[in-house]
Amino acid sequence: MTRTERYPASVRALHWTVAALLPLQWALGFVAERSDRHALAEALFDAHFQLGVLLFALALLRIAARLSTPAPAPLRPAPPRWQAYLAHGVHLSLYALLLALPASGYVIWVWTGADRSLLGLVELPALFTPPRDDEGGRALAWYLHVYGAWLLLALAAMHAGAALWHQWVRRDDLIGRRMLRAVSRR
Repeated sequence: MTRTERYPASVRALHWTVAALLPLQWALGFVAERSDRHALAEALFDAHFQLGVLLFALALLRIAARLSTPAPAPLRPAPPRWQAYLAHGVHLSLYALLLALPASGYVIWVWTGADRSLLGLVELPALFTPPRDDEGGRALAWYLHVYGAWLLLALAAMHAGAALWHQWVRRDDLIGRRMLRAVSRR
């Protein structure tokens, strides 16, 4: 495999699609949790579930596309080693959360006995039967889901901030060279 300056179009499209859907997904969950109108909360949670399944599928595709294609050549001049490690850690954490959040949401959904149909076309199977007398697993899934969502939001902001720092402070055209040719100044 040869290294290029940019990620392939498939990886870039998946990146920007997930980036655009994540704020919507977070907002759906946030507003649904805080709504005092039962019907509205139910509709928002259903949309949150549907979008969560889509985001899980997109995350799997994103990971598969990323693993099957080479990363662009390293930046020149190379950033300090600690920045490279931090960037790698943030990326791995983002991928892990993009898988863990839908999984924990699914556990919550099954535990509550909610409808698992996707757009009324297909029903996701219940991969486990929740114990009748123990809510500990559901509580654990809820904490992972809620606090994981806040962590994902913080890491996504950190990721976007670092990209903008590269683009506008370091002026190495990271965004244009790797993810979005339209803003490139070269």
